[in-house]
Order: sequence, then structure tokens, then C-alpha cells
Amino acid sequence: MADTQQAASASPMPPGITDPNYKPPPGRLGNLTVPQQHALETLKKQLKEEGHFVEERMDDAALLRLVGSRHFVIRASSSLT
Repeated sequence: MADTQQAASASPMPPGITDPNYKPPPGRLGNLTVPQQHALETLKKQLKEEGHFVEERMDDAALLRLVGSRHFVIRASSSLT
């Protein structure tokens, strides 16, 4: 029997997920590659440094939608905020 291994995600599962077999689609919280996770963290850090970060509105899911819509390119993403 072949042993199939899945690549580990660089991001933690979103809160509230109770099904241990659930795997989010690629590019979503809980299933990000290392470069995607890095892009999300970089955008968040950049927004905080520039004073544009609003904790109540800019959770990881919202920022991920923004950076993902720009194919995880930070320069293109930061111009939209």
C-alpha cells in the first residue's frame, strides 16, 4: 500500500473548524503555502507600519482575500488599502 503524504500547511486552521477531516481549498486560511503565508504576514506588517491597519476590519481572512486577489503580490495589494 502506498503511503500518501499531504504537504503541511503554513497557516493554522481558522477558528471554529470542528471536523478533523476538513481541508480548506488551496489559498485559504488553514491551507496556505509558505510564500502565501509570508505575503499575508508582510501585508499585515506593512499596513501596521503605515498606520492603515484597523484591527476590527482587517482580520486574516479579509487580508487574505485582498492579497489573494492580487495573486499574493504585496506591491499590488498594498495600493488597494
